[in-house]
Amino acid sequence: MSSKLLILLAFFVLNALCKMSWGQRYTISLAPGQIYSAYVTIPANIQSNVTLTMGNQYPVAVCFQEFAMLNGDLTSCNGAYQVVAAADTFVFVGDRFVSPKDLENFDNVVLDNDNEADTQSSVVFTTLRSVSYYVYFQNMETGNSSYTVNTVAYLEATLCNEDNEYGPLCSTVKDQYFNSSNSVEFYTSTYHPYYSVEIQKFTSEIMFMASLWSDVADSVDVTIYARRSAIPSTTEYDVMGVNMFNLTNPLPGMWYMIFSNSEVDTYFVQGSAINCGNYSIYSNGECVSLNVTDLTYAYNNVTSEKASNSYDYYIVSNNTLVLGVGTSAATNIAPPIYTSYLSIPDNTTYMVASTNQTVNFFSLTAIPSLTLSTEATTWIIAVWSDENYMIWANQYCPKNCSSKGNCTEANGTCICNKGYKGLYCQTHGLPLIVIILIAIGAAIILAIVIGVPVACYIRNSRKANYERV
Repeated sequence: MSSKLLILLAFFVLNALCKMSWGQRYTISLAPGQIYSAYVTIPANIQSNVTLTMGNQYPVAVCFQEFAMLNGDLTSCNGAYQVVAAADTFVFVGDRFVSPKDLENFDNVVLDNDNEADTQSSVVFTTLRSVSYYVYFQNMETGNSSYTVNTVAYLEATLCNEDNEYGPLCSTVKDQYFNSSNSVEFYTSTYHPYYSVEIQKFTSEIMFMASLWSDVADSVDVTIYARRSAIPSTTEYDVMGVNMFNLTNPLPGMWYMIFSNSEVDTYFVQGSAINCGNYSIYSNGECVSLNVTDLTYAYNNVTSEKASNSYDYYIVSNNTLVLGVGTSAATNIAPPIYTSYLSIPDNTTYMVASTNQTVNFFSLTAIPSLTLSTEATTWIIAVWSDENYMIWANQYCPKNCSSKGNCTEANGTCICNKGYKGLYCQTHGLPLIVIILIAIGAAIILAIVIGVPVACYIRNSRKANYERV
């Protein structure tokens, strides 16, 4: 074997053995229900999934929140394209549902200074993007202070050796750019499995189409996978299509694409972008201006809206967004709400969403580095309504619960005083048993009022008959 071949072999062996790594370490002490937060940026040249390892005696919910800082508990944790929910048996950890039992399953048992067994768990996050997050840890126990979690949490991942290498194969990315006409054209190549293009804020629609450039039969199709701020795969992507895809109101950032077909390596790709403006959408081939209601100064109001079976749009110009939606009776599921400050939101592309609650609610603060402006952040809110609803902003609970109840600031709901009910305790309602007793009492009184005169009349009639005889 020649010396050059040995040197080359040694290089590849060393390259494989000396993989770069990335990690973050957090020392955490959490009383029951308490939340710890930290700011973390996932590297762009990440090769592996992100693994969280921590030792915890009690269940701990973990959430990676993109775009905004949470001002409530983790029930409102909500990353773009990911709805974080909590239920009796599950918590949403980062980008997946994880049972509290999963967090208690341990790889080994360690005795620390308190001589109690702690559990060590590893949770793998498969869909984190190469962006900045606020990562939150919350002790899910609700007992006394003895249930405090004292632990160290590690975030770890393997990186590609070069800054311009991405994905599990550490392949290079070929950057593409829209021209002054908002279009782009390029040929794919076996040397570059990944392609990227940067999408600007408030882009109304993007479309990419791939076609054959050789004499291969037209029946050969290519599947396109695209993902924002992360390398896509056939299982992890934001949008996909056969030979083409289009996406309305995409979130801005670097979008990555792969073209998958085992028979053909090279395609001619054409892309286009349409930007209709901040408060417009692209519909049926034309730009349409939105009818937007400004709630920035609606401090003490509750706005009533009728069902439209479409999106209603609102704006709030404030770095912190506090906004809620509910129905008057507060017994039905409220209309879903979606928000963004870099795009027009809807149910497929949004920064944060609140759905499936009797009151859907936001309490968020924009991340300054993402607003791309020194002025106050303008949040755009979309509400899908197929029933009448009420919306309020800049207050945790509507009308301060009419001073007839207590406001739960974490979720925007009113706990009404006895005898009151409704979205903001606006209805004075008596308990059912009281209503029944009142009805029975009224019936008795009515019987007396009607029955006594009738009885007297009958009695007098009989007496008169006796006197005539």
